[in-house]
Amino acid sequence: LNGDCLYIWDEGKTSGERKCSLSSYISMAENYLGLFNINDIISNNLVKDMIQGRGIDLNEIIKSCQRKAIKDDSIFNIPKKVLFKSK
Repeated sequence: LNGDCLYIWDEGKTSGERKCSLSSYISMAENYLGLFNINDIISNNLVKDMIQGRGIDLNEIIKSCQRKAIKDDSIFNIPKKVLFKSK
């Protein structure tokens, strides 16, 4: 993640994907985490309607998120030689 976008690419490739406007989804998921089981959030019809057709796997995003200090922020550097197509 960098800013409000998720960048996906394979090392050594010249193209990748960019998915933006994710912060509202992540924030929404964080707010619900304390109230519901994660499966309740993922299966919620309102949530499904909001992410439908956007290629967003909320389950994968939630599983990948961790709150911890980042010691090497270079992991957020986006390669300049990769062309990212918005999805």
